[in-house]
Amino acid sequence: MMALEDVKTEDLRRELAERDSKAQQERWEEIRRKYPCPTCGGDPVNLQNDLVEEFRFAPRDNDGRPILWAPYEEGVTKGCRYQLTVTCENGHVTLSEQIVWFT
Repeated sequence: MMALEDVKTEDLRRELAERDSKAQQERWEEIRRKYPCPTCGGDPVNLQNDLVEEFRFAPRDNDGRPILWAPYEEGVTKGCRYQLTVTCENGHVTLSEQIVWFT
């Protein structure tokens, strides 16, 4: 077994850079498989995921007004709307939205 003190700093940096490069290539391969261009089938070159809107709903009383100091058991509903923008190698831009609810 080799001690960490015996390894040069340059060798460690090179190994970390190679691992990071390999991990980044694997991530882009996954993105290419997951998001092909619907217009031309080209590979994506830019992927942008933005949080567009946040939702919070409080429980309502009998008159339909939000209860500001509701008991914990009544709960609060929260969610976020995300907009995914994918640009392919031919310049086509595809927009999609997803709402994620947290309970």
